Amino acid sequence: MKSLKRLLFLTDTRIPSGRASAIHVRKLLPALGELCEEAELLSNEGDDTTWPGFHENVKHKTIRLPSLKGGLYWMLWLFGKAIRKSRAEAIYSRFVLVPLLRQIKPYVIELHDDAWNKGFLFRKAINKAVTHKQCLGFTAITHAIKSDLLSAYPGLQKRVEVIEDAAAPAPPEYHPAIHERDCLNAVYVGSFHQGKGLEVVLQLAKKASQHRFTVIGGSPDQIDQLSGEKTANLTFTGFVDHDQIWKHMLDADVCLLPNQPNVKTGKKSNIGRYTSPLKMFEYMSYAKPIIASDLPVLKEVLDDQIAIFAGHEDVSGWEKALDRLTDPLIREKIGKQAYQRFNEKYTWEKRAERILSFVNEELERA
Repeated sequence: MKSLKRLLFLTDTRIPSGRASAIHVRKLLPALGELCEEAELLSNEGDDTTWPGFHENVKHKTIRLPSLKGGLYWMLWLFGKAIRKSRAEAIYSRFVLVPLLRQIKPYVIELHDDAWNKGFLFRKAINKAVTHKQCLGFTAITHAIKSDLLSAYPGLQKRVEVIEDAAAPAPPEYHPAIHERDCLNAVYVGSFHQGKGLEVVLQLAKKASQHRFTVIGGSPDQIDQLSGEKTANLTFTGFVDHDQIWKHMLDADVCLLPNQPNVKTGKKSNIGRYTSPLKMFEYMSYAKPIIASDLPVLKEVLDDQIAIFAGHEDVSGWEKALDRLTDPLIREKIGKQAYQRFNEKYTWEKRAERILSFVNEELERA
């Protein structure tokens, strides 16, 4: 099989920035760059966030949107102009509107939600991709997305491959110590968006007062708004740089993943059925046991060997799960099994290998 030499990764995410989608790019692109001659990144211009070393290892071009109406149309025009100058043989795109670009190279669309239901332009783009000769196929981060795409387009002839998200291994300085104590430190990492489940953590902190709770994330304003919910056993760290979270995990006993069926990340976006949180894979990389909401989309990755499940609104069930994990042997067993699964399937390197394999196979077939 002929191997792809030059790949263009396209995203409308602002790079660099603190968004989860940006962290995804930050970790995946270097892994792609190790596997092909050139992995070029084309993105929306970022903010003043600094990513030490990133631009030394990744060829990165950006577009700057004008302060005018019609942002998506400007994005299409500017991306199209930049792509025509690229030497890439194929495009791997998180920008779902890529089929609407003119003179486009062969491309794969990575789906993180039901983009075909997000509005006229998105529906038009997916409708075109379904029959477009230049579309090599789709990847989806969850089976739920793949299932719904195939239901929406029953005659779809393009290949659809599920390639789950991933995480980076913890740094060498990290050692997953198992603390023998009855007062556990339960850690939540993530945003305060509706549906991420922070409310479960707050209720659990009040109910399970014998344990400690650490919330990593949130802006000062968001934390201030929760001042009335604060209890003596609850600590808010505020924003922590992604590469520094491991330091807080040294003292963690349990990781909390309290996602709800409805997860709102914008005015219209509801990704609850489809979300595959990056922090789920990161928790696994720290070799810590996970308590997770009993949701089908989370069970695509997690099972009873590497997590304990509780109803997404059943705070008593979460408390019982914590009580079960006071046994250090159970914590160690579940944590080790999660880490082993992570190493086998969910590193950025393994994800990059699967992406390039998919692109190469479809280029060969085209």
